Amino acid sequence: MHYALDKSENNKSFKVVEKQLTAEKLDKVFDKVDAEIIFYGHDHKPIYISGKKHYINVGSSGCTKYNFTHCSIVEFNNVDFNYQLIKIEYDKDTVIRELIDRNVPDKEFISKVFYGLKK
Repeated sequence: MHYALDKSENNKSFKVVEKQLTAEKLDKVFDKVDAEIIFYGHDHKPIYISGKKHYINVGSSGCTKYNFTHCSIVEFNNVDFNYQLIKIEYDKDTVIRELIDRNVPDKEFISKVFYGLKK
């Protein structure tokens, strides 16, 4: 799930993106979702918050202005789960060069917004 759909709009719009996340706000955003653990995203910032349910924003592996990114790992067993956030280093310049060399659509926008390129 990218972000919670607003049911009042016949699933055609998303609920407002919360900037200061709390368990209470996430409980409200995902109140109609029938799940104990909810994976969501939008702002590319990995986080784990426990409220009435467990909320995991998995982040964004590879879309950062830095030469590292974060990755969320969730391991499940029969009764529980374990959440771990790890830091992964990578060569951002190579990624940007590959965007250009492979002529990826919207490569300029991606390079600017996701990787902080000033061009």
